[in-house]
Amino acid sequence: MRASAHYPTNITYFSQTHARNNITTLENKTVEVTCEWDNGNPKRNILLRNDQNQKIIYSEDPGENTKGSFRKSITGTGSTSCTDSGRYACVAEGTNKQKSISLWIECPPQFLHSDVEQGTSKLSQGSDAGFQFSILSYKDITGCMLKGPQDDQPKECTNKTRCDITVSGALPRLNLTVVISNVSKEDSGTWLLSVENGFHRKASIPNTATVYFTLDVMLRK
Repeated sequence: MRASAHYPTNITYFSQTHARNNITTLENKTVEVTCEWDNGNPKRNILLRNDQNQKIIYSEDPGENTKGSFRKSITGTGSTSCTDSGRYACVAEGTNKQKSISLWIECPPQFLHSDVEQGTSKLSQGSDAGFQFSILSYKDITGCMLKGPQDDQPKECTNKTRCDITVSGALPRLNLTVVISNVSKEDSGTWLLSVENGFHRKASIPNTATVYFTLDVMLRK
């Protein structure tokens, strides 16, 4: 008895249309994608997967045909939300055979409050205060404003305002580090930080994300 030859499943196509590999759309839209494959031996289930969190959105038995395909909502919910931005893949289960695309939902940035690492808010006068935030954004951050307890209006975050901003990470999840230099007792209180990413869709929709944090500056003894 001859053993049957083994050969891999091959993902041949994964996209919304034949003209586009990456998708940019609005919130509350339906986005369907097509995955096509050539079956291998042994056969593998074909998965639609969110590569941000490794969540399996859909799984299909490849059947007995030599080729197969499915067309499904990329989010699995039927409509898009701001948190859906990221990489998606059509994968042959248990292998590294896959094709990926990016889905970008046009939305203002969002602070992921569960990921905020505020560190120690009690500081000595004259020291630097550093704060780290995690942000969800479909585009790079284009502006940052900061309002301290002594400010009437938010000010652009620059060296002139004793503020330094560093953005790291890869879209759609970015890490924002804010450093306020040479703090004084007058800086104690609640601060407001707002960021934007160039989103301007409707006047009724805020185009910035805002978060509050607190400083407690102690006089040196």
